[in-house]
Amino acid sequence: MCRLDEERGRPARSDLASRPITEEGADGRRSSRLATAAVTAALLFFVTLSASAEQFGPIQLSVLTSISDGALSGYNERRFEIVNPSGEPHDVELTIVTPGYAIRAEVRVRRRFVVPPRATIEAAVPEMLIGWAPPRQLLVSVDGRHRSPDLTLPSSNNNYRSVIVLLSRNLPDTRLAAEVKKRGMSPNAYEFTRTSVPPRMWSTNWLAYTTYGGIAMTAGDWGELPAAAQTAILRWVRSGGTLLINGGEIALPEAYGVEFEGDYTRSHVGFGDLINVPGTLEDVDEELFGRFVKACAISSSMVDVSDTPPLDSMPLLGEKRMPVGAIFTMLLLFAVLAGPLSLFLLARRERRLWIFWTLPLLATLTGCGVIATAVISEGWQRVNRTASVTYLDENSGEATTLGLTGVYTTLPPDGQMRFSSETEIRPYARDGVLELDATDGQQLLAGWVDSRVSTYFAFRKPERRRERLLLQTHGSSIGAVNGFGSRIVKLWVAQAESGRIFEADNVEPGAHVTLHETSLTTSKPLPELTLGSPDHWPSWPERLRNDPRGVLRPGMYVAVLQSSPFADAPLQRPATYSAPGVVIGISKVDLNHAN
Repeated sequence: MCRLDEERGRPARSDLASRPITEEGADGRRSSRLATAAVTAALLFFVTLSASAEQFGPIQLSVLTSISDGALSGYNERRFEIVNPSGEPHDVELTIVTPGYAIRAEVRVRRRFVVPPRATIEAAVPEMLIGWAPPRQLLVSVDGRHRSPDLTLPSSNNNYRSVIVLLSRNLPDTRLAAEVKKRGMSPNAYEFTRTSVPPRMWSTNWLAYTTYGGIAMTAGDWGELPAAAQTAILRWVRSGGTLLINGGEIALPEAYGVEFEGDYTRSHVGFGDLINVPGTLEDVDEELFGRFVKACAISSSMVDVSDTPPLDSMPLLGEKRMPVGAIFTMLLLFAVLAGPLSLFLLARRERRLWIFWTLPLLATLTGCGVIATAVISEGWQRVNRTASVTYLDENSGEATTLGLTGVYTTLPPDGQMRFSSETEIRPYARDGVLELDATDGQQLLAGWVDSRVSTYFAFRKPERRRERLLLQTHGSSIGAVNGFGSRIVKLWVAQAESGRIFEADNVEPGAHVTLHETSLTTSKPLPELTLGSPDHWPSWPERLRNDPRGVLRPGMYVAVLQSSPFADAPLQRPATYSAPGVVIGISKVDLNHAN
């Protein structure tokens, strides 16, 4: 996301540094100017230490400090400052290359920017991390021409698959780190990293926080964050993150299951947790640290994709199977015919040199036979299947979707798959060379999907949405209007005060239905939204269709959709597409009052 200095009327980061302190009189104004100058000088000194400009033809580029340096998974938002002192605009392409090693894939992420004349922009490249942390290379192209030198970006200091906790610069972590590591499964189960980036310069992109299982910060640091950065962190929390606030507290109307423990409070926000510690961490009850460890472990396990594709939990071809027996027989015949039998026959006819054209011919015929057998058995396949769970808070308009998507194609769909720029994708084990273009969303280029191989991605996506389930009360009954734009296969609604559960079946888009009461009531205590690892996500629509009490509480509803509009449909022009999903929603109306 680029910010032009002409649009703001000042350099790219100076607006973050200047916050004048207003006082009455000349002395107050002089103090304000001195304070502003001091803050600006401090930030400029910080930037000078963290970035040095390199010349790439007509433009200059500086590498800025990243909020998420030092991680092995999720996304690292690499930040750069690009200066164009010339009188012409220039197209700049930045490519981050992570070299491969053994079974680790080489990942290439690129993004293009247009730098106007005599302008300075701040450029961010969301680098996908796939469990490998060597130094990265930054390749710079200007107007389609590669420019030297290639820069080396810092590598991760973390060599373990551990839970990383981000600490803000003012958080006293003496006891927190010691107590959490003591409760970990191993000495390296938890790692703590303190960022040197001032709160005013924290990222406004939620993907920059996906590398962390937990974030701990002071209430003062939280207050210094820009509103957009606070929104990004809260989206990360709703997606399963754990946020600890020390020395104060933040109140969120959407928080549920609030537990008051004397020294601290713990509540759930979407799929994540918020822990408020009004006092100090040095004096808090040690039970807090056990809660924090458990919450961070759940946060990490939610996005921990395994090395084995989830073929059983989400099969893509149904009953169709690769004709392994027929293909093996054809290969065995080729080995016999093209090998000893051909040599024997050609030797008897004294035509041994013919092997140089008979062998390629037999190989070509066998290859065509294998392809024809597979195509006849499976047909021409272009399959995309997605299963998702969405947490929708109608009061804030925020929707958080967790899901698993699978792709199976006869030919590799290179360049024909795209996720949104707000979607975190985590591929199951991949090797080779993976290329991604982050200029417009996330376009998957070469290497992501092989031909005739089921390929899976876990994803998380927080965003603002307009979809609603319009609820009304009519005496003792409840009416609903389907505003999701997709057929509701099963609908459950829990009355706000009594917890009584109502249901309806097969509600078409835009249709009104009157729900009827069931014998079910919401469970107590209030349940947590713990979905488990991505391998388990495809089962949730069917599980909640049969019994919603695992996630339902008063004032909420569960809508099982035939096709969820909240999940990305990454594959272009699929021949077969299905996206069953479930919406766990907080209603905007009080069901105990007529509308």
